[in-house]
Amino acid sequence: KDSKVPRKEGEIKEEELEGLWAYVDHDKSGEVTIDEFQHACYLLILDDWPVLQKATLQRICQQLNDACVHEYSKEGSGVTDGNWFKIFGHFDTDESGRMGFEELEGVTRMRDPGLNLSEADLTLDELRGLWRALDVDFSGLVDVDEFMHFMKDHGPQMHQLTEYSKQMRGLESRATTPSGATKEKKPKVEKKPGVYYQPKQKKRYTGRPNKAEARGAALAFSTASAFVDTFSDLAKADDGSKALLRRYAETHISGSVPRVRKPTPIKLSKRK
Repeated sequence: KDSKVPRKEGEIKEEELEGLWAYVDHDKSGEVTIDEFQHACYLLILDDWPVLQKATLQRICQQLNDACVHEYSKEGSGVTDGNWFKIFGHFDTDESGRMGFEELEGVTRMRDPGLNLSEADLTLDELRGLWRALDVDFSGLVDVDEFMHFMKDHGPQMHQLTEYSKQMRGLESRATTPSGATKEKKPKVEKKPGVYYQPKQKKRYTGRPNKAEARGAALAFSTASAFVDTFSDLAKADDGSKALLRRYAETHISGSVPRVRKPTPIKLSKRK
C-alpha cells in the first residue's frame, strides 16, 4: 500500500513488516527461529527504554541497597550494606543463577518477601533504565558476575566485616590489643638449690629410628652384606636369585629404616 494513505487503527503496513523481517533475519537466511525472533523483539523493546546517567544509577542502587538491608535483615540472613552477592540471591527467585527483568520488577514491588517499593519510591522508567545498564551483553538475562561488576562501580560497598568474619579471621583480638603493646613475657622460675625439678619429657620424633631400631638396622645391613659377599660371584646364581637378592638388599640397606623387618627366607638355586 501507498505510505501516503492514512493508516487505519491496528493496521500494519507492508513496508513495516518488511523492515521488521529484515531486522529479525539478521543472518539473511530467509528463516527465523523462535530464539532469534524473541531476541530481536527484546532488542526493539530495550531500545525504547531510557538511558540513565551515572548519578541516577547510583541513587537507585543505594535505594535498593537500603531497602534490602531493611527488609532482609529482619530474617537474620545477614544482609549488610554492599553485600550484593546475597542481594542478588533474593532477586534470583528461581535460583537459576541468572536474573530477568520480571524478577527484578517483581521483587522490587512485592510486599513480602520483596522490597515493597511503590511507583512513588522507584518509577518504572527508573527500573527499566537500571535494567538497560545491567544487561550489558543484551542477552535478556543478568548473571551474578554482571550484577556484581555493575554494583562495584555504582553501588555502595561493604567496607566493614561482620562480627562473625572478624572472629573467624582472628581480627577481633587484634583490634582490642593496642598496636604498640607487646606480649608480656612469663617470668622465669628461679631454681632453688636442693629442690628436685622433674624435667619435661621431650616429644619423640617418630620419623627417626631410636637406638633399638638403629641397632636392628645395622644387624640387617651386616646380614645383607653377608649375603652379597656369599654370592659375589653372580655367575653361580640364576636371574631369579639375583632379583631376590637385590630386593632383599634394597629393603634392608635403605638410608632410613623406620622399622626393622624380619628377614624373609629366600631360596637360591644354583645354576647347573
